[in-house]
Amino acid sequence: MLTDAHSHIADKEVINILKEFNIYTTACAMSPDECAFVESLYTLDPIRVIPTYGLHPWKSSDYTVEQMMPYLQRCIAIGEIGMDNVWCDVPLDIQRKAFIQQLDIASERNVPVILHTKGQEKEIAEIINNYKVPVLVHWYSCESYLDLYLNKGYYFSIGPDINKERAVQKVARTVPIDRILIETDGIEGIAWAIDKTATPKDIPESLKSTLNSVAKLREIDPNLLQKQVNENWQRLFKKID
Repeated sequence: MLTDAHSHIADKEVINILKEFNIYTTACAMSPDECAFVESLYTLDPIRVIPTYGLHPWKSSDYTVEQMMPYLQRCIAIGEIGMDNVWCDVPLDIQRKAFIQQLDIASERNVPVILHTKGQEKEIAEIINNYKVPVLVHWYSCESYLDLYLNKGYYFSIGPDINKERAVQKVARTVPIDRILIETDGIEGIAWAIDKTATPKDIPESLKSTLNSVAKLREIDPNLLQKQVNENWQRLFKKID
């Protein structure tokens, strides 16, 4: 069994790959339309597709939290949510408002949040410090402020660019073994990391490659790490029986 702690699914072919390789994935939807699509995937495979919904900072000027509310009230985790001033030109005050609104919902429901932190690592750490919810820090790639997150006992998912990104390697080395997860960030995430076109068939190899790279950095057996990663995933999302 493999676990993908954070993915985006835009192709129903992914379902066949999940079944063939026994991959459990937390599938993120960033807008109401995406939520409806991910829910349709969940009906096809309610075992391996675990929906997570959150108004992404990139989408926070196109939609409102109120429009997302039917999904936010029933998902197993809220995310990915956060702030971004690197890949996004939505005004930060709009992003911040949506972020805090969704943190409030997660706090009320006592469900995990999945953080998108690009360029706003310090402020997000300060904001999230006011909440007592389980946290997954998705693909942290900043060489600063890591201790602000580590000291809170958050989970971290390692992205597929681990072999070329020093900041990601630092996270992989530093995060306690019982808080580390592996992610693809979906087909586009894999393609971005390897700098070439990717297909659903690349998902298993991406997860295995990232896991093996983390194991090498930590000097532990990949099979033991895979077992630990799966346990961590189960603990955070409380999904696998």
